[in-house]
Amino acid sequence: EAELVRLTPDKKIGADEKVTLWLLLTKESQGSEGYTAGKYTPHIAELVAEYPDDLQVLRTYAQLLRYEERYQEAYDLLAPKSKLHPSEEWIWSELLDAAIGLQSDSLTVVVARDAKRYVPTDWRNYIVLSGDRFQHDDADGAMKILEEGIEAIDPKTGEGAARLFGFLADVYAERGGPEKAPLADSLYLRAIEANPKDPDVLNNYAYRLAKAGRNLDDAERYALQAVRLSPDAAHILDTYAYILLLRKNYTLAKLYQRKALSQAGPEKTSPDMYDHMGDIYRGLGEYAEAIEAWQQALKSLAERENKDEKADKAERIRIEKKINEAKQAQKK
Repeated sequence: EAELVRLTPDKKIGADEKVTLWLLLTKESQGSEGYTAGKYTPHIAELVAEYPDDLQVLRTYAQLLRYEERYQEAYDLLAPKSKLHPSEEWIWSELLDAAIGLQSDSLTVVVARDAKRYVPTDWRNYIVLSGDRFQHDDADGAMKILEEGIEAIDPKTGEGAARLFGFLADVYAERGGPEKAPLADSLYLRAIEANPKDPDVLNNYAYRLAKAGRNLDDAERYALQAVRLSPDAAHILDTYAYILLLRKNYTLAKLYQRKALSQAGPEKTSPDMYDHMGDIYRGLGEYAEAIEAWQQALKSLAERENKDEKADKAERIRIEKKINEAKQAQKK
C-alpha cells in the first residue's frame, strides 16, 4: 500500500495502470486481517483529483461509491460529466443506478428521460419511463414508450428485450382494450423466446392463460418453470397454486398456496391469495378453513391502499357469497 501511495504522483505511470494496481491490491486484500470494504477507496479518490478528465478513473471511482452505497456522491460525481460526455453510455447507466439506489422515483425518471435522448438502446430507460406513465394512469403513454423501446433495442434478445416485451404484454392485457389485448399473447411468447429464464414473464403469461381458462397445460408448464427459477417468490407460488386449483389438484395446490402465504407474510398478502386459499380448502371439503381464509381476504380487501370502490364492492359480494355457501355446506 505504501509503495502504491508513493507511485500515485509519478507522471511516468498512466492513470489506468495506477487504478489497476489499486484494484489488484483491493482484490488481494479481501478477507485479510484489518481489511474493510472501502479501505482503498480514498486512494482512488486521490486519482480522480489528479486526473479529473480521465473517464476510466471516474468510472472506477463511481462504481466503488455505488458498491459502498454512497449513491449521492456517485450521482454528484457523474451528473456534470453527463453534460460533457453525453454519448458515454456507462455514465448514464451509473447515474440511473445511483438514482435507483437513492430510491428517488422523480430523479430516476429525470435521468432515464435524459439518458434516452443520448443512449436510445438502453432498455432500462424505457422500463422506468413507461412505469412512470402507468403510475400516472396513462396506459396509452406507457404503451407508446414500450413500443418505442422495442423498436430501438438491438438485438431483440436477452434480459432487456424480455422485460420490454413482457411489460408491454402486461399493459396490453390489462389496459389495451379490444384492439391491443389480443396481441398480448404473442408478446408474452416473444418475451419468453428472448429470455426463457425470466420468472416474472413466465408467471404473468401463465396467470393470464389461467384467468382466461384456456391452455391450462401451457399455463401449468410456464408456471412451474417460474417456480423453479424463483422458488421463494410469493406471487409466483400463488400463480402455480391457482393453476393447480383449476386443475382440481387440491392437495398439491394447498402445499404451494400455504408456502405462498408464508413467503408473503400478513402485510404483503393480497386478497386474491387468501381467496385462492379459501377455494383450495373448499375443494378439499375443509369448510371451516375455507371460511377463515375468505374472511382474511375480506379483511385484506378493506385494508389495502389504492382502493377501487366499485371493483372492491363486487369482490366483497362475491367472497361473502362463498362464505355463506360454505356455511350452508357445513350444515349438511
